Amino acid sequence: MADEGNSTSLLERRLSTLMQEEVEGRISVERIERQIGARRARSAPLESRPHATRRAVTVGTALAVVTAALILVAVVVAPHGARPHARTTSSTSTPTPTTSVTTPPAAVTSFMPGLVQAAALDFPSQSHGVVFIQQCSSCEASSGRFTSWVAVTHDGGSSWTVRHVDIPLTIGGGFRVTFSGANNGWTDNGYVTHDGGTTWHKAQVAAQWPVSSLIVSKGSVWAISSGCSSFGGCGTVVLSGSASGSTLSPVATQPLSGYEPGTILSAGPESAYIQAAGPHGTVLVGTADGGRSWYDLAQPCPAGTAAPSLIAPAGPLSLWQLCQAGRSVTTPTGTVVKLARGPHPTIYLARSSDGGRHWADKKVAVPSGQVTAQPSRSAWVWTGPSLWRTDNGGASWKRVFSNGTLTLPSSGNATLDAVSIESETSAVVAETVSSKAGTYAVVGRTTDAGASWQTITISLPNH
Repeated sequence: MADEGNSTSLLERRLSTLMQEEVEGRISVERIERQIGARRARSAPLESRPHATRRAVTVGTALAVVTAALILVAVVVAPHGARPHARTTSSTSTPTPTTSVTTPPAAVTSFMPGLVQAAALDFPSQSHGVVFIQQCSSCEASSGRFTSWVAVTHDGGSSWTVRHVDIPLTIGGGFRVTFSGANNGWTDNGYVTHDGGTTWHKAQVAAQWPVSSLIVSKGSVWAISSGCSSFGGCGTVVLSGSASGSTLSPVATQPLSGYEPGTILSAGPESAYIQAAGPHGTVLVGTADGGRSWYDLAQPCPAGTAAPSLIAPAGPLSLWQLCQAGRSVTTPTGTVVKLARGPHPTIYLARSSDGGRHWADKKVAVPSGQVTAQPSRSAWVWTGPSLWRTDNGGASWKRVFSNGTLTLPSSGNATLDAVSIESETSAVVAETVSSKAGTYAVVGRTTDAGASWQTITISLPNH
């Protein structure tokens, strides 16, 4: 059943591409739900099982806990006035797609069979890039076989080395790879490389559960280990370590009690934030002293809205959060907001300059998605099929990338699978292009805030 669920998800994404369904609000919310569900699924005790079985169970578990995952999407609403909250207004402009200039891509020499998608990518430098690829063979049947690949370039994409890796991948935004310097890279499920992505191994974690969330920032690694075991109950541990090492140890003070799986975010070695699912709704905590002490954040979203995605640290104390309008529903655990579905939901941008203790929000003209904020007034939002950007603190937004932006070397149906924001003006995206001959990958790269994009092709093994 797990394999059938994963194959269905892959086929649905291909079908949506063929039908050109750019209903951005709906797609982005579903992507966030899959991301949260997948991260919770990765916490399951699967260490004693064969790797291929673990991949299948991970996806199946993610589908099974989608109801529980909605806890993070439907945020408990605090009583009116329970948190400091200043409503501001801003002028908005109608976003228009950018006219991108693309460079001619190299020819594709081999195509990969099966259903293929990019899981994550990162470019530590102009010449060095790493892309993770998931392949599902025989996914049209009820039982598919999943294979993980990593593609590495050291010459800006002119040539790639593609290898099989024994790392479970999650598609649809639920997997991330981040480098600190040229050699030290980490995946958000606890695998590490110290040779630029050629070889990978599991980090040494001083906890009984696997890593379910991890972030690298300014040479430091923050992680969450959470799960349940048949002999030790359930729990959550916050860990940290050096990006140049391979060991993660518990921080001095643990902010979460019991099983509260979530996502950890960071803006530096001393600053981290956790967005977790507690028994009564979303738990938001932060530290400014490397985990020695923690404090509760105020809820960022105004009344009648909820967070469809994660908080985005722009600096040690600067935070951004997108909030989507919905309707309040009373449940046994409190009042929650169910997000409004549709192509054009009402979105607010909440920002904090004091580490989340106070927030100010304003209505913005951008689709729902995951925001990545920068230390200046710029930020990016990945909605699923598109990438948007602001350079004025969210007052106005412009779509800078969508399916069809890149010039493809051969015909096929392109799907935007992964996005990595490198800086205020630089970003890389990964698309997979399917055709009768098979699937290949393309990387789009911009260094001028999306005004132009370079197209880089990746020929994938034909087996």
